[in-house]
Formats: sequence, structure tokens, C-alpha cells
Amino acid sequence: MSKRTTLIIFFSAICIAQTWLVIDTAGKSNMFALNITEPWFKTLLIDFYFNTIILSAWVIYKERSLAARILWVAAFWLTGATATALYVVVQLVRLRPGDSWDKVLVREPAGNHKGRTPCDVT
Repeated sequence: MSKRTTLIIFFSAICIAQTWLVIDTAGKSNMFALNITEPWFKTLLIDFYFNTIILSAWVIYKERSLAARILWVAAFWLTGATATALYVVVQLVRLRPGDSWDKVLVREPAGNHKGRTPCDVT
């Protein structure tokens, strides 16, 4: 199995597991009845926001389309790890044989959008 395929499976599994975890937890607990005075709750919430700010800045840099930037950043803020894992899967699916792994992390040069997959959001 190729490294790309392994990573697609890995991040897809994270996306599915996180989605299941949110749905399962929502069925067992009232999200609005949280103990926000608990120090760990505050720490984890701030950690989430810092991570989302960093991830959002990267996607704003990487994506050329304003619509893609807005949609992905909104998805990160609304769904957290689920959208993050999905974004990585989309980036990996976009890779073609012979492409550099840099393409996952770095913005593609302008006008270099030929041969995109149906998973593209731009």
C-alpha cells in the first residue's frame, strides 16, 4: 500500500471516528450544560481556538479561492477535527502520481489547476 493511500485511510478514519464521537456524545449529554468553570474545560477550549487560528491561517494562505477559504475556515470552526481530517484527505486525493508531498502543504502556483479531481473545492 502506498504512503498516500495509507494517509488517506488514516485521515478518513479520524474524520469518521470524530463524527461518530460527536453524534454519540450529543445523544448522551446536553452540550449547553457544561461546567465551564472547570479549569480543564477552559484550557481545552483555548487550545482548540489557538489550533483553529493556526489552521485557518494556513488554509487562507494555501487556498486561492475566496469561497474555498471561507467554507473551510467555517468548517474548521464549526466541526473542529472532523473538517481538519477531511481537508487533509481532500489534499491527499488531489495528489497525482509523481507529485511532490509539498503540494499538500504549499500553495499551488497561479494557473496550475489542470487535472483536478472532483473533490476539489476551488
